[in-house]
Amino acid sequence: MPPLRSTALVVVFVASLVFTLLQPGWARDAAPERFVAALQHQRALVQPGDTVLVQPPWRDDVVDALRAASVVATQTAITAAFAPRHGDPWPPVVVVADSSWPLPAALRDRATNIIDDDGISLVRIAEVSTAGPFDLARASVSVSGPDGDFSCPWNPERRRHVCVGLPEWMTVGQDTLTIGGRSERCFWAHPKTGHSLVIDYGVVDVAGRVSFSMALTDSAADNPAGAAVQGTLVVGSHQEQLSVQRQRGFHDVDVAAAGRQAVRVELRTDNDGQRHTCYRLATGP
Repeated sequence: MPPLRSTALVVVFVASLVFTLLQPGWARDAAPERFVAALQHQRALVQPGDTVLVQPPWRDDVVDALRAASVVATQTAITAAFAPRHGDPWPPVVVVADSSWPLPAALRDRATNIIDDDGISLVRIAEVSTAGPFDLARASVSVSGPDGDFSCPWNPERRRHVCVGLPEWMTVGQDTLTIGGRSERCFWAHPKTGHSLVIDYGVVDVAGRVSFSMALTDSAADNPAGAAVQGTLVVGSHQEQLSVQRQRGFHDVDVAAAGRQAVRVELRTDNDGQRHTCYRLATGP
């Protein structure tokens, strides 16, 4: 290689290295107050159980400012460091980023909704579904009982079914909850006193068996005055029931079935005080 060309390549390499190392100091990073204001304006984008990821990752000052401002629910994690273990599903993530810095490819490629608020980007990151054939967004959710019948349409922004005309906790959607001393992903489905909460998945391929797991959050299970929650799994003409009250952890039943079957889950309680309930569904041989 000619000496002049070699020298040019070395100069380019050194210049690139210097730029990479010093670029954070040259950029005029957005003030923490702008991140706080953007998240306040777009508060509905963040749901309980989400992880709020601040970008670029050296903005610990923004993490501190968001925590101090209490702009999201207390159970929402706020962090600048995010590294799911290989093979683990991602939790629901909302990225709050300085728009002048490019997002890492791993985040950019999974972005499903991007909002710009005065130079601050708020980005919803797509979740990887672990529900198999049980697509909650396509399910029909309703509540019926002495107070009447209520529909719970899917809200795409909140990523959950929201029951019209009922308290704000009457929703069905994926959350991260403390169950058996661990943070667990499951579908929040809080029943209403004396009413049936029905999640109807329609006809799905059940692959030989449907497993239904149900649990109370640890705080609910530890409540000595809490009522029992009854859960019913219906697969075609077969059904199995569960009841949880003062036991921590998931409780499970199976229904053996093959081919395409109608599947629904029903939840009831005699008293909905702190009956923080969630469930899981799975299929398999």
